[in-house]
Amino acid sequence: MQETIYVGWDLGSSCCQQTVMNRDGSVRFSRVIPTSERHLRSAFDKLGGEARFHNEAGSQDRVKNLEIAGSCWGSSSFLRD
Repeated sequence: MQETIYVGWDLGSSCCQQTVMNRDGSVRFSRVIPTSERHLRSAFDKLGGEARFHNEAGSQDRVKNLEIAGSCWGSSSFLRD
């Protein structure tokens, strides 16, 4: 069984803040990366564990469906209630 990790991110037009935490709330790391396909793929491809994603709160009212697709997760769809 893989360890669950929690990934928070705030996606901006030029940079993205990513924070990764353990189940107990301790921060593994936090970083700012440029918002580009290459940098985002790199930031999420090697997280390890079973990732649970939390998006920046300000944009959630505009997001009805978040799709995460990639070789490390397969394809998952998360619907808002």
